[in-house]
Amino acid sequence: MLTTLKKIIRHDSPLRLGYHALMGWGAAALYGFPARKMVCIGITGTDGKTTTTFLTTDLLRRQGVRVGMASTVGFRIGDTYEPNPTHKTTMGRLGLQKLLRRMVREGCTHAVLEVSSHGLVQSRLAGIPFQVAAITNLSREHLDYHGTMEKYKEAKGKLFRITSRHPKAVFVVGKDFPESAYYLKERAKTKLLFGWETKSGDAPAEPFLAVSPPSVHERGQDFDIIYGGQRVPCTTSLMGNFNVLNIAAAIGIGLGLSFSFDSLVSSIKELTSVPGRMEILTAKDGKRAVIDYAVTPEALTKLYATLRSMTSGKVIAVLGACGDRDQGKRPIMGAIASQLTDFVFLTDEEPYTEDPAAIIAMLESGAKKEGKGNYKTLLSRREAIETALAMAAPEDIVVVSGMGDQTSRIVGGDMEPWSDREEILAAMHRAE
Repeated sequence: MLTTLKKIIRHDSPLRLGYHALMGWGAAALYGFPARKMVCIGITGTDGKTTTTFLTTDLLRRQGVRVGMASTVGFRIGDTYEPNPTHKTTMGRLGLQKLLRRMVREGCTHAVLEVSSHGLVQSRLAGIPFQVAAITNLSREHLDYHGTMEKYKEAKGKLFRITSRHPKAVFVVGKDFPESAYYLKERAKTKLLFGWETKSGDAPAEPFLAVSPPSVHERGQDFDIIYGGQRVPCTTSLMGNFNVLNIAAAIGIGLGLSFSFDSLVSSIKELTSVPGRMEILTAKDGKRAVIDYAVTPEALTKLYATLRSMTSGKVIAVLGACGDRDQGKRPIMGAIASQLTDFVFLTDEEPYTEDPAAIIAMLESGAKKEGKGNYKTLLSRREAIETALAMAAPEDIVVVSGMGDQTSRIVGGDMEPWSDREEILAAMHRAE
């Protein structure tokens, strides 16, 4: 019955939105509004929100705070970490409220929550009095659900509208995307921008945490953080320009919560990578493979650019696209892969109820338009991974994107075990 109603009633109709709100507030009430007993931090954005959620959690723990966390990849309750079996950025209402209650019972004083646009529209976060709202960036994603970029932007903005009600509201906003000003228009006690260092005289009106372009070396990256008249050199093992911005976002959140700038910055060198995000696997013969969750055109562009800077050899990609999601981005992603890598294997990913071959054909349509002919279609993701590794020389990098740390996938409506990490390691072992 419920499934039938979902098909009949539009997801953005007042009736359905009212249902979501009722269920969201009901779930919060059922578990005694646990979020009211913690400082709640919401982190959203198209790309980088999972990593920023992990980094913020790590930074707060290093300040002596007992933290709870909920993200696409996993959950943390104090010292205990658990994988997220649902792979949902914002889990269901009852599950989320139950998790928040566990955090409170385990003595957590702060909760860091990765927030999706779907979760905001569907009131899965009802009853959570966010004190901090942060957004990393905004680019094309989820248009199958929201319809337009304007509605997608507005959905993300709901986090800031909720947070503005808090008497100590903090907004932390990435400066380097066109819509950033939109997320600063609501009332907040503290507003802070973060982004790339600007020329003298071009600094924004709001307090600004700047980072310099990084220099890459074998152990990671060096960059400067500039804030409050201080310029501090920093080192991180995390690779990619985007991770420098993710670190800046996490530092900005810490500053918004009145933690010491010096203490926060001194913790940067200890921060570790997030499972399935720019995760590097190395074979005995020296071949390297990277797994990453990049699922948007902008994220792919940044990923491939980072990998290009890390090797003197070739960048060989394995690329698929998720089923039952925005089909319009698939040709764009195929074109980006053909343009920015030396060779790309277009393959299956997580098709849900769609035909995997049809998804691959959409990716191929974009790659074909580039006219380079540097791609091959393989229906089997396992075969694509193995073939890519066999093609690679020790100086090359193979990148397998789209699924990150997932340990299962949905095919034809059924869940089956799958891990890009395990498939890569197995292929490396077979090649020994």
